[in-house]
Amino acid sequence: NILLVRQFRYATGKYTVEIPAGVIDPGETPEQAARRELREETGYDCDVLIPIHTYWPAIGYSTEQMTIFLAQGLRRAPLQGDEDRIELLRLPFADVYETASSGKPLFEDAKSTLGVILAASLLSIDRGRQA
Repeated sequence: NILLVRQFRYATGKYTVEIPAGVIDPGETPEQAARRELREETGYDCDVLIPIHTYWPAIGYSTEQMTIFLAQGLRRAPLQGDEDRIELLRLPFADVYETASSGKPLFEDAKSTLGVILAASLLSIDRGRQA
């Protein structure tokens, strides 16, 4: 399964489905921020956080960098933060991958589509095509 969040995005004026994500606070590493955002948005912690890819989402005009992680060994943790504005979706990974890779509408942001496709690639290598 994969945990996704559904939340209102003011920039689009609508609700979107995404992978959990957020801003790196001062003094945090990307991994620390990813763990914090996972806990705040989903109420889960993870045993393992694997960095998949770091990229520049708008390289022509922004210095923002994003790092995508694969979280494994999820376990419930006390909610703190954004949970009152976020709906948690737990869906079969294979279904989400099929939708994301076929261009059917599920995600409206690049980080979520890229994250799912890269995670599928990593999982198929590590698990003999059992993503």
